[in-house]
Amino acid sequence: MNVKEFLANNIRKYSQKITPLITWVERSDGMIIPIDRGMMTDTYTTKLSYRAREEELYEVKEWLFSNLEFIMEPTPEAIFADHILDFQPLKVAVLKVGSIKNKELGVATLDIELGLQDLRFIGGNGLPDLNCLQSSYERIYDNNYKVNMSYTNRYSIHDRVLRLTTFKGKYILSKEDNRALHAKWLLDLRGKAFWINDGVFGLPNMFGDGTGQHHVIINDIKYKPIGPLLRSVEINMTKLN
Repeated sequence: MNVKEFLANNIRKYSQKITPLITWVERSDGMIIPIDRGMMTDTYTTKLSYRAREEELYEVKEWLFSNLEFIMEPTPEAIFADHILDFQPLKVAVLKVGSIKNKELGVATLDIELGLQDLRFIGGNGLPDLNCLQSSYERIYDNNYKVNMSYTNRYSIHDRVLRLTTFKGKYILSKEDNRALHAKWLLDLRGKAFWINDGVFGLPNMFGDGTGQHHVIINDIKYKPIGPLLRSVEINMTKLN
């Protein structure tokens, strides 16, 4: 059996995890700023599940233990991320090999976890249309003041005046639009403040303050596949004063 072809073409399901190496720190004036170590230092992992005959999975498991780094053949799905070049072989590391679980005669399952070793990105065509906002969006208001109790049991309020509003919204996007969104964020907007017009992210008055323009920074973007063509994308964004 060609194990590399088996690994690429027999994925039953997958679960990816993207960890951007951005640390958010608070300045003395209360403003939150990013320390970004760069997109080439981000980590990409994926958990893959297989179902096949027991003897096939034992062969796969033994092969993985003998090849803890290998070149993954192109897969039908973007198993690491939509914006990772997935139509060419990718160098991966074997992070975990699970046990072979037998749930019916002669058929078993095996879960493995792989980490991406070389990052090659696919570009996009700018910010996509974000009009399919789902109903579960959230605004978080940080009034940025502290309340302390004095020795005489009276409250002392220290207001730093700075007001921050964070918007979290989920969108349904195509795979191509999700790729374009991530490419725009990673290549142009990551760790940077920029201006947007009200409604660009699918919601009029999205920060609830009635202004027509917003000075924002994108904190994070996460997504989950919905079948082969659609993505549920969560955008976390803060408006700056």
